[in-house]
Amino acid sequence: MTTLRIAVDTMGGDLGPRAVFHACEKALHIHPSLELLLFGTPDAEHYFKPSLAQHPRCQWFSAETEIAPSLKPTEVLRHRSSSMWLAVQALADGRAQACVSGGNTGALMVAGKRLLGMVPGIERPAICQQWPTRRGRTWVLDLGANLEVSPALLVQFARMGAVLAGSNSPRVALLNIGTEANKGGDLLSNAAAQLAQESAITYAGYVEASHLLDGDVDVVVTDGFTGNVALKASEGAAVFLVEQLRAAFTASWYGKLVGQLAKPVLLKWRKQFDPARYNGASFLGLARPLIKSHGSADSSAFLNAIDVAVQQAQQDLPGQLAVRFAADTIDANQQLHN
Repeated sequence: MTTLRIAVDTMGGDLGPRAVFHACEKALHIHPSLELLLFGTPDAEHYFKPSLAQHPRCQWFSAETEIAPSLKPTEVLRHRSSSMWLAVQALADGRAQACVSGGNTGALMVAGKRLLGMVPGIERPAICQQWPTRRGRTWVLDLGANLEVSPALLVQFARMGAVLAGSNSPRVALLNIGTEANKGGDLLSNAAAQLAQESAITYAGYVEASHLLDGDVDVVVTDGFTGNVALKASEGAAVFLVEQLRAAFTASWYGKLVGQLAKPVLLKWRKQFDPARYNGASFLGLARPLIKSHGSADSSAFLNAIDVAVQQAQQDLPGQLAVRFAADTIDANQQLHN
């Protein structure tokens, strides 16, 4: 059984390192071939459980500092003794096959680009995550890495998402304010025209935010600003719905009775749509798998981010992207000479 090493930045999450340690302990139990390299400040060691500290497949590396959520992304270059930088450095050095962090998103992207580099042919990384839908799951990108994009960049995102989707000629759509061809301005119309010419994907046109969860497409592409707004809005809606259901089922004896009767259905619904099950977003385009966990992730959610790192390392996703974009370069060169 081949050993797989994952570097984990234990700092930066809203719930502190304790939730991360708990997730790591579960991950080691689930994945017998997994080894974890944990990076954190000396303060975090107070939460380091003996069962984890003494685990033969877990190593602790002490960092001088952690990256604050308010730190400007480029400032991470001055914090090379931070837990985030050291974790990404372990991935860059080949001591790990993937890296997970719940810290500052912008700083993590800067560290990733500086230390890991890009897959040849890819201009910028995009944050990509699976979303639950009526028919399964859909990959959505970009979710915050690129606030300003070009048509060519959106096409690159679509190609990366298509590789992640894994199916033959996956259905790809652009997120827009309407499905009509005249909606969205020049950026989207130019991207749509280019995507319609792509041979390895099936361009499905525009999709509105209200239909993101229909599951009619495999990949949804957008700029980082719009994608992040859509992500936060959906997360807020999910939390609101759960809170309202909880209030309705506890407000009276009748509500409690109905709640008990509906409990099996609600548990099934929660299992299918619990945001924790979909935690773990990829920085697609980087030369090695770098996974961003949500800052507010609890131990269950962080465990899912580790699972995503394991899957992408085993699949060698950057290698798959390199093959796809090398083929695109060859095709483009052939067209130029024809």
